[in-house]
Amino acid sequence: MKPFGILVVAGLLAASLSSPTSAQKSKDTLLLGTQDPFATIDAYMQPAVEVGQFSRVVLGRLVIYDEVNGTFLPELAKSWSRPDPATIDFETRDDVVFHSGNKFSAADIKYTIDYLLDPKVPLRFKNRYNWVKSAELLGPNKVRVTMHEPLAVDMFNLAYSFSIYDSEVHKKLNDKSDYGRISPSGTGPYRVISVDANAGVLAERFDPALKTFSHHRAPIKRLQSVPVPDRQTQIAKLITGEVNVITNVTEDMAAELAKQKNIAVTPTPSKRLMYITIDAAGRSANKAFKDLRVRQAFIKAIPRDQIAKNFVAGFEIAEVPKGICFEKNVGCGASTTPPAYDPAGAKKLLAEAGYPNGLDMVFSVYEPFRHVAEAVVGEIRKAGFRATLESMPLSVYTVRRAKGELTTLLAAYPTFTQPNVENIFDVFFGGERDYSGDPEIMKIVAKGAIEPDIAKRTAIFTEAIDLVNRQSYVYPMIEQPMVIAHSADLRIAKSAYSVADVRIDDYVWK
Repeated sequence: MKPFGILVVAGLLAASLSSPTSAQKSKDTLLLGTQDPFATIDAYMQPAVEVGQFSRVVLGRLVIYDEVNGTFLPELAKSWSRPDPATIDFETRDDVVFHSGNKFSAADIKYTIDYLLDPKVPLRFKNRYNWVKSAELLGPNKVRVTMHEPLAVDMFNLAYSFSIYDSEVHKKLNDKSDYGRISPSGTGPYRVISVDANAGVLAERFDPALKTFSHHRAPIKRLQSVPVPDRQTQIAKLITGEVNVITNVTEDMAAELAKQKNIAVTPTPSKRLMYITIDAAGRSANKAFKDLRVRQAFIKAIPRDQIAKNFVAGFEIAEVPKGICFEKNVGCGASTTPPAYDPAGAKKLLAEAGYPNGLDMVFSVYEPFRHVAEAVVGEIRKAGFRATLESMPLSVYTVRRAKGELTTLLAAYPTFTQPNVENIFDVFFGGERDYSGDPEIMKIVAKGAIEPDIAKRTAIFTEAIDLVNRQSYVYPMIEQPMVIAHSADLRIAKSAYSVADVRIDDYVWK
């Protein structure tokens, strides 16, 4: 029997006669359905995937990383050199203007870095930036970035994590968080016209950037986000042409939407890791998972391949990870794998841990993956885990995770937000996100972070990945391909630089 949601989708499809997407094509405006409302395009202030999509095309960076060819390319920096292993000197471009009309200079880089390093500035991922010791102006078009110690992934961090502010605009704001809400000014191919949590973000092509940077593109004139948290409403708006794109489409929804002549469904690689974190540290009220046998029993009760095949859209192109990273993540390696599906073994381990009659637990999930979580809950109950499912939006689960309230959590992380394995470890085991309680993990990662030789660094990170597998701290389920349902008069152009991401400047009218 089809779930109620799919019956609703089928009904909408049957009722729809035509989709007026051609009107948006004639206006050259792309309407992007977004899951979580956001009132800023400043990813420093709100580090979320959908915010990052806009931030990437609005704000500029010193360098970018060409994931296809494995090389760094200049953007705001023209060139760079290393006086010593802990120092990088950048020569910056002198022909760049911000959306505000202000001229870009090396001073904007120093200003941005100084702001990020300011201990009075609270940022969720502060340690993504405070590995930098200082930024020093060497001239109007030259800046020196000095680290506390040599760091093998320094250029990756700069390429993926450091967006450059328009200092003349930013410094005038009493509330600096207003930068991404009221007056975002960058050097990217799109400039922001308006930002509103309810109405969405409107951005427009910025032609000077296209003339200055050969790697930028802006094939559609205007980008408009349309906040629609409810999945059924997203689908309805796609069918009626009120949005042109929705992402993270489920397997059953994709099958129904593909039947509509005005809609296309496109699965794309994402290297987005769908995972389950487990409270080994006993931070939550449920202390049972401090026992390794309980954690292993939990994982053994989950038929990963079966669930992925039935409930993960795009399963046929998904990579099954051996650990908490994918093959193309820089420094990824594993000589072990998570416990395999073994329902009888799960029951046995649970009994050995003192729960022959099973145990009660709460299974938390990020709302878009509720359908997967429901399948997981159905399976683990067979092994004795009497799970109650609770789903929540990003804004809720990040707060509750920080407070240590989540016994288990199913969510996903885009590992190519910064493709180094060190970054992935920080996401799972850094600060308030750590539910392992095992300091050995980050000690190993710290060793790898300063190893310049990639083969040696991979070998070091393999130790940490294997430790996570052996202790069942995180269960890496599957890559969640980005399955996109979109207007049939759109196509998704292959990115010249990304192997794991569809960016909003990849959409092109046919």
